Order: sequence, then C-alpha cells, then structure tokens
Amino acid sequence: MDPIDLRHLPDDGGATISELVATTAERPLYVRVGADDDASASLLSKLGFIEVSRTASSVPGSERTAEEIVLALPPTLE
Repeated sequence: MDPIDLRHLPDDGGATISELVATTAERPLYVRVGADDDASASLLSKLGFIEVSRTASSVPGSERTAEEIVLALPPTLE
C-alpha cells in the first residue's frame, strides 16, 4: 500500500485519520506528512504511528526542497 498523503485532507483531518485507523485492518498502515507539520506528526504519534523514513525532494516549479516523513502504524498483537 502506498503511503496516504495527509497534506490533502480536509481541516478536520484528525477525525479522518482516527476513523481510517479504526476502520482499516491492513497493517502496517503508512502515511506521509510534511516534516514541518508538527500537529499531524503529533497526532499520528498519539495514534501509534512511528517514523520509518525521511526524504527531501525538490518542489516542482521552485528551487526549494521539501522534507517528508513516512510513518507506519505497525501490526498489533492480538
């Protein structure tokens, strides 16, 4: 499964992610957030996601680079 890109969620993204975690059985579940998005990273950490990688890539049409974090929600022991 490709990481879910959280940059395109509505303003109530926290509720959306909580619902996604509760209704998606597939694990690990991967999400991608901007490294500068502290609120999303904090929420994901509280939900049990852990950082698995960081990448910097160029922003199309710009000379800037943006850093992204991929986080995973690992399987649970049942």
